[in-house]
Amino acid sequence: MSAFLSIPLISHSLPHWFHTQVIGEINLGLLFLVGQYAIGGAVAWRYCVQLRRLDAQAAELARLALDSTPSHTAH
Repeated sequence: MSAFLSIPLISHSLPHWFHTQVIGEINLGLLFLVGQYAIGGAVAWRYCVQLRRLDAQAAELARLALDSTPSHTAH
């Protein structure tokens, strides 16, 4: 999250930092922005992995809850 929020802070406080040339027309600002796509993708991938685990745990809890409820049979 701090990487995403740091762009406005850095661009306002240290604009010369983003203008530092790395290779040809590529500067640190461009690398920083492109790197955020990779960070965002990694966060989304990790979220999906965790969500699959959570879904499996929820399904198991639901199964256990259904198995432990007493059956109501009419006599």
